[in-house]
Amino acid sequence: MARSAEVRELLDRVAHDEYTDDDLSRLRHMVKVRGDGSAVRVGRYNVNLGNGRNIPIGDRVYRGVDAEILRDVLVDVSRGQLPRGWPRSFSGLIVTAGILLALGGMATFFYGLWSLMGTTPVPGQSGGPPKEVILGFSLVVAGVIVAAIGQLGRRT
Repeated sequence: MARSAEVRELLDRVAHDEYTDDDLSRLRHMVKVRGDGSAVRVGRYNVNLGNGRNIPIGDRVYRGVDAEILRDVLVDVSRGQLPRGWPRSFSGLIVTAGILLALGGMATFFYGLWSLMGTTPVPGQSGGPPKEVILGFSLVVAGVIVAAIGQLGRRT
């Protein structure tokens, strides 16, 4: 297999987020940082990592999500960082758990509001909100905090 074909296949796997640790290792050896780091050389291809929507490499143009993934991985590799691994995966898990917690809290909150809509106040009872509303609001706040903590882990 020719070197340029190997580079293209590797970049395609990275762009489609289907790369392995071995691919990352090979990519680390291929990437050479140019100037201020806004451009790198991968194999025989110069790659501009600017904020444009597309990334042209040789005769291929990566667009949209493929370009974003490819840009993120190449930037991380050029900085000597790991683009994925258990710390990032774990923080992604924490973000997901926070989002699910917040969604469950919203469902509980709206269930409490729904049950409040059809009731009439009973004399002698306090007119406070149902416990579901308070619980739901608390779960939403907790979910947002958990998701924010997970996001902090992704930035490191």
